Amino acid sequence: MDRCASVLLPLVLLFLAALLPYGNALRTGFAYDDAAIVIENPTASPAAPWWTPLVRPYWPEPHDAGLYRPLTSLTYRLQRGWTGTAPVPFHLLNVLLHAATSLLAYAVLRRLFTRQGWALPIALLFAVHPLHTEAVTGIVGRAELLAALCGLG
Repeated sequence: MDRCASVLLPLVLLFLAALLPYGNALRTGFAYDDAAIVIENPTASPAAPWWTPLVRPYWPEPHDAGLYRPLTSLTYRLQRGWTGTAPVPFHLLNVLLHAATSLLAYAVLRRLFTRQGWALPIALLFAVHPLHTEAVTGIVGRAELLAALCGLG
């Protein structure tokens, strides 16, 4: 196998492994806190200036829970302006963020396990583990996905 294939094959395998278990999320709608945070929140409205999520709390009034998640809120605002309020694009982005997190976890693991060959099996376990279901399937779980991406990065 040439060098390019030996590098790309694990990445493609890991990407697909991260997508497949969570493909069912695309058929779900808004659940639990999704509608309140993404649809009913004036901060996420395309009518609001793009920078509003950077200066407003995560939860809209009267629920203000003291949370501040500017990056997550900004993604909701930008995505609503781009794709509207259909749930499928929101779920698709979460699934893609999970796949990106899995790839980044693999990169970190390759640095940790340089010779043992443990990086890919551990990253595959990370990608398919059901523990991530709430973060990937629930749209508000994007906060955890973005935190994992930033932490691993």
